[in-house]
Amino acid sequence: MDSRRTIVAAVVALGMFSFGMGVTEAAVVGVPVTVVNGPSQPVPVVSQGTTSVSGAVAATQSGPWAVSVASMPIALAAQSGPWTVSVASMPNVNIANAIQSGDRTDVIKSGRVTFSDRLSPLAALQDLTQYKTVRLIITSTGSSSMEARVYEVDAGVGGATPILIDAFAVPANLTGSIHYYDLPGSHFSVDILNNSPGVDQTYQYFLLGRRN
Repeated sequence: MDSRRTIVAAVVALGMFSFGMGVTEAAVVGVPVTVVNGPSQPVPVVSQGTTSVSGAVAATQSGPWAVSVASMPIALAAQSGPWTVSVASMPNVNIANAIQSGDRTDVIKSGRVTFSDRLSPLAALQDLTQYKTVRLIITSTGSSSMEARVYEVDAGVGGATPILIDAFAVPANLTGSIHYYDLPGSHFSVDILNNSPGVDQTYQYFLLGRRN
C-alpha cells in the first residue's frame, strides 16, 4: 500500500507542475513589454504612415543634388515667409558668339548747309546696304524756297541709274519734316533744289539708318 500511495502522490505532483507551467505561459501573452537600450545601441524604428517631426532636422548630402521635374507648373505649399534658395557653386557661363540686337539706329550723316546755287547734294550715292530703313529729318532755319528730291540707286544695273522715289518742299522756320524709306536698292541719294537761285538758302538735316 505504501508504494501505491507514493506513485499516486508523484503523479499528482507532476500534473500540478505541468498545469502550473501552462497557466504561467498563458498569462504572458498580450502583456506590454518595454525594451530599454543605451545610446550606443538604439532600437531601429520604421515609420508607419504619416510621421510628424518637431524641432530642427538636419540632413547631410553625400553627393550632388539631382532634382527631377516631371511637369510644370510646380505647386508649392503655403509659406509663412519668403522662399530662399541658396546656390553654393555656380558654374562659369561662356558665350562664344553673342547676338546683338538688330534694333539699332545710326546717324549716317548730319549737318547744316548754306548755298545759293541751283543744287546742293545732301547725300550723293550713299551706300546703305547695311541698313533696312532710312529716316531723313530736314528743316530750314528761315524762310524756305527749297525742295528735296530722294533717289534710290541700284549701282549694279544700268550704270547706277537713279530712281526718284520722293519729292517734298523743305519746311521753313525750324519746322522739321520726317520721312522714312525702305530701300530695295543698294544706294541712296538726296538733292536739295534752290528754287530762288542766287539767294542764300540754309537747311539742317539728319540722315539716320536702322541696321538689319
